[in-house]
Amino acid sequence: MHESVIPSDFFFAISNKTTSQASEFFESWTVQSGFPLITASLEDKTLSLSQKRFMRSNGIDNDKVEIYKVPISIALKESDFNNPNKHDFYLTTTTGQFTVNDTPTSYYMLNVQQTGFYRVHYSDDNWNKIGDALASENKIHVLNRAQVIDDLFHLARVGIVEYSQAINNIRFLKNETHYIP
Repeated sequence: MHESVIPSDFFFAISNKTTSQASEFFESWTVQSGFPLITASLEDKTLSLSQKRFMRSNGIDNDKVEIYKVPISIALKESDFNNPNKHDFYLTTTTGQFTVNDTPTSYYMLNVQQTGFYRVHYSDDNWNKIGDALASENKIHVLNRAQVIDDLFHLARVGIVEYSQAINNIRFLKNETHYIP
């Protein structure tokens, strides 16, 4: 006879093969509702991040604080999009500051090749730089181009960004040749 698996069964199984930290990491993703919205700002080489629980139905849920253990990857230049398995930082608190190795050529993006399960929100200035990069050179990885569309329209739907920002950042689609975005 087979029974349904519950999260504690999963944690027990992985704790036999890995460290206890792995169980802690996965627990934040299996027992909490929603997923994180990471808000990012970069000044010089200091990356400031914050996280809040994001719910598809109503956006940010300020009534309940959920802390996810979020692997953060960052692209500061075109070649950074080539390594989706490299996680530069782990955000394990509501806010964090991290030092990046380089300054961005123009824009910066988190969640390289969209390997993490979280949304990202940037300052208007960085959103505009991403939009300009997409409209001109379009050297942003195809999965991150799709991420820009998905994140911006979900953030606009719940009132975090203006729809004009989302529309501005999809002007690259008229020249898009890949089917994913």
